[in-house]
Amino acid sequence: QGIIGMTGATGLQGATGLQGIQGQTGEQGLPGFPGINGVDGVGIAQNLTISGDTLFISSGNSIVIPGLSLINSLIVQGCTDPTATNYNAAANTDDGSCAYPIAIGNTYGGGIIFWLDGNGGGLIAAPTDQATQAEWGCFGTLIGTGTAIGTGAQNTIDIVNANCSLQYSTNSGIAANICDTLTLGGYSDWFLPSKDEMYQMYLNIGDGSPSGSIGNIGGFNTQQGYWSSSEFNNSFAWYSSLPFSQQYYQTKNNTHRIRAIRAF
Repeated sequence: QGIIGMTGATGLQGATGLQGIQGQTGEQGLPGFPGINGVDGVGIAQNLTISGDTLFISSGNSIVIPGLSLINSLIVQGCTDPTATNYNAAANTDDGSCAYPIAIGNTYGGGIIFWLDGNGGGLIAAPTDQATQAEWGCFGTLIGTGTAIGTGAQNTIDIVNANCSLQYSTNSGIAANICDTLTLGGYSDWFLPSKDEMYQMYLNIGDGSPSGSIGNIGGFNTQQGYWSSSEFNNSFAWYSSLPFSQQYYQTKNNTHRIRAIRAF
């Protein structure tokens, strides 16, 4: 048997070749089908009750809050407004139960009640003046206003609709317009009182209120007059000088104070 030949030496490894250029990105595959919608969750209303220091949930869960019973014992619900007929002096948390009497001089409907019609309605005066120097406006124009109780609202509408220009550019607006655009106490149906409505304010919540009775709780100015919404003629209108229970007429381009009213 012949002698096996010796294995030859391993040759040297060749150098690694350069990386080839990256191929182009293939087209995007088609989107898969949408999955099935999950089942909507069902909301469960929870009722909360308190017993001692424990807060119970209707689902059967509960949590203990140390001192909860003490906090609850300090809460006294009731009417907290001293002007209400059912005012509770011991209450510290108002429960919305306050009730108010419908009577002259009482606060109601955004102002002070000054006249009642005997059928559950009446008139309310704004608690403060809306202007100190305002023209009546419409000088030389006859609007056709009324003077009686119940005419002030329509008077105001008619004056505003007449679109009278101001005689003095320094004034912010004519008396009726100031009342018509007023929003006060959550109400926007205010108007300029008629001659007789103005007089009722004087008699019941102004200086004309009997001595020892209500008095001037309307806070009317005792030195200046107030415009009514009642005309005397095309160039004059009625105003009240409340401290003297007098009503006069004056040219419409004069200026006086304004107190808006509303009906309920």
